[in-house]
Amino acid sequence: MMKRPGKKSPIRSTNKRRKILSAAEREFADYGFSGARMKIIAKAAGLDKATIYHYFKTREELYDTVLKDAINSFIAL
Repeated sequence: MMKRPGKKSPIRSTNKRRKILSAAEREFADYGFSGARMKIIAKAAGLDKATIYHYFKTREELYDTVLKDAINSFIAL
């Protein structure tokens, strides 16, 4: 079966999201919310800035997701 043009693999989408969150976690840890730059997060994730905004509408949403993931990881321990 052939893939339709424009349809993204759920695995690729998950990998991009994971790369963004990993890069964002480092950037927020190093520079805090006010010092973190989406451009730097995108570069570290190997993506363009527009891709980040496809997954996270705002820097605040990305930051909230990073914090929630960190809290959930801590609780799981």
